Amino acid sequence: MLRKGGLSPEIADHMIENCIGVLPLPLGLSLGFKVNGRNLIVPMALEEPSVIAAASAIAKLVGEKGTGFLCQSTPPIMIA
Repeated sequence: MLRKGGLSPEIADHMIENCIGVLPLPLGLSLGFKVNGRNLIVPMALEEPSVIAAASAIAKLVGEKGTGFLCQSTPPIMIA
């Protein structure tokens, strides 16, 4: 497969849900995330189709029945 240019988008589309492209792994979208009050789409590069489906399902449930995901972080401590 790699000698022919890697994973084709047609094959990747059958491997995961909502496939939008390919890396060495299929790239798909997990939908329905509500993070800090904002609706977001989360890209995921993986080969297991049930992971994106499960993440989308739980994100929808948390967003509709709860507050969504509330996140915070500390300021960066390193300078590059």
